[in-house]
Amino acid sequence: MRFPAIDGLRAYLAWTVVAAHIVWYTGAAEVFHRLHRAGDFGYYAVLIFIMISGFVIAHLVLETREPYQDFITKRFFRIYPVYAFCLVLAVVSTHAYDHLILTRPWGAMTPNVDIVEHEQLSLHGYGFAKHYLAHLTLLHGLFSDDRLYGSARMFLAPAWSLSLEWQFYLLAPLIIPLMLTPVAPVMMAATAIVGLVAFKYGAIGHFELPSTLAFGGAYFLLGILTRLMLPTFPVVRRDYVISVFAVCLAIALTDQFVPIIFWAIFVFYLRSQYSKKRHNETPGSAGDLIFSSRIMQTLGKWSYSTYLVHVPIIQLLMVVFAELRLNFYANILAVIAFTIPITLFASYFLHTFIELPFIEFGKRRVAQRGRTMPARS
Repeated sequence: MRFPAIDGLRAYLAWTVVAAHIVWYTGAAEVFHRLHRAGDFGYYAVLIFIMISGFVIAHLVLETREPYQDFITKRFFRIYPVYAFCLVLAVVSTHAYDHLILTRPWGAMTPNVDIVEHEQLSLHGYGFAKHYLAHLTLLHGLFSDDRLYGSARMFLAPAWSLSLEWQFYLLAPLIIPLMLTPVAPVMMAATAIVGLVAFKYGAIGHFELPSTLAFGGAYFLLGILTRLMLPTFPVVRRDYVISVFAVCLAIALTDQFVPIIFWAIFVFYLRSQYSKKRHNETPGSAGDLIFSSRIMQTLGKWSYSTYLVHVPIIQLLMVVFAELRLNFYANILAVIAFTIPITLFASYFLHTFIELPFIEFGKRRVAQRGRTMPARS
């Protein structure tokens, strides 16, 4: 069973992150102070993405019951090729953007000078090789700023959450089946809470971004639990309820609770859609128009590419418009005007010519391995 509304939600979330990054890279919030909230909304969007991942991967693991190697192979070819393309592009765009910012083309209004200076120090000497190798493993989010400064956001800033996602993929097929057993949900919740507290209070090092599973585990777990509760809600297992309550309380005390409220509302909508499909009823509501329209479904299918490719585009546009001697305000308007259509085209291109072909390639690899494995007696 598919959940089309999730694709629509992904589209909204991806473009919220795009808007937040336009504000950050251009420095628009330094002039238009109300835009400071854009960063918060971008962060909320990523946290909701994490809960979606927990929900979707739980659904996938429970529905397919495929071997660990098959799951990892499909996930790898689902995410890595587009990531690799965007990483190479981002290495070039980040070098150009950082060089631009250090020349201070807009004087005192030039954005992010201090951050770029610290990044350049981290890249000095063998730093570039360390950062690049860490990114190639997709585990760059595990390195604290004490060990490798700026590792989570270096080159391709949105990929900190992709590193977090990959950490989750490596464990998900082992964890999710356990969630069907007694006691395990409460134990997982306790582990997630300990990880969240340890992260927040620096017990595992200082992280500028929450790019490690110690932090993200709580949000992934909420996604998993909501998928497990969906079919029978409002009649659910007591240990699921206890686990959800405990994790939500821990998040409320240590992090942002707004994404949890949004996710709860969205899950109630998913539950209504799930019930209608089970009873062969035709879905029809305002939620369907918002999340399941043709345009939102299309943008949702492109959303992974959108999420990764927009930052190199913003950076390169900043460089081009600086060369054209646009002033600070004209630069912001030009970046907005050109980022949207170029990102849409790039998202279509990457989804059509890289993402989909490699998804099919991963499926073929798994199928070929299945055919070559000796039959069990």
